[in-house]
Amino acid sequence: MRVLCQVFPPFPPQHPFSYGESFKYAKIGVFCWVVNGFSTSVEWINQTKWISSEAPPGANKYKVKFFDGWFGVSKPEITIHGTIPSLFVDDKEVNLATGKGVPYKLPR
Repeated sequence: MRVLCQVFPPFPPQHPFSYGESFKYAKIGVFCWVVNGFSTSVEWINQTKWISSEAPPGANKYKVKFFDGWFGVSKPEITIHGTIPSLFVDDKEVNLATGKGVPYKLPR
């Protein structure tokens, strides 16, 4: 699994971009994985569209901190290595990894 972070305008004027406006490179925030309650080494979020390193074994959480003036979102990106078995729920085949049989809106 990896985490995608995307930063949205307006960008803070007190933190100008390095290497020109088109590259969108700046110190935007920090990121780390959490394994068994311990934080791993910190990765810099340094572009407006940034993706983390692969999650280490045992990682069950992550932490993201955007510096003052930056606004963004983080979204886990799951990588499937192999096949994921389907489940049968009420005699209906469902696969949460591929989306097969998952209703558009889950019932309550």
